[in-house]
Amino acid sequence: MKSQPDQKNGKDFRFRDFSEWNEDERVAVQVPKTVRRHMVIVLESSRNTKGYVKILTIKSSQHQPNIDANFFIPIAPSPKNHSIDKQLKFAGVGVTWGGIVTYRLHKLSYVRVDKVFEVPMSVLEPCHWKDEHIRLQNTSWRSLVAHMKKLEQNPA
Repeated sequence: MKSQPDQKNGKDFRFRDFSEWNEDERVAVQVPKTVRRHMVIVLESSRNTKGYVKILTIKSSQHQPNIDANFFIPIAPSPKNHSIDKQLKFAGVGVTWGGIVTYRLHKLSYVRVDKVFEVPMSVLEPCHWKDEHIRLQNTSWRSLVAHMKKLEQNPA
């Protein structure tokens, strides 16, 4: 897997306001309200449902009651999680990070990997910064996909 073949993979989105969803979307999408308040990253297209994508939530803390901290992968500049040897980076816009121009969130942020949701693309809207769609660097996206496949094969 050399690149992001699907243009939405690895990109940041937020949920459209629930009042804008049509009746079918409201019935079909079983995502908690707390998740709908956060930015999400599209992992990949759903293999099961056409027009749906798999998403992961971006959180501002890795300290959640009764949830292993290793289920939260830091996004730079949040410090690298050394026990799982992971840190994700945004690309393309924002501030210089090691010679590469990259986007930086206002808070320390983490991708929560223990809960994957499948939603229609129609309930999401892109997150932009200076007219650029915020996205992970390709290497970070590939690392995230590989990590998720490993979790799928070896669930906790």
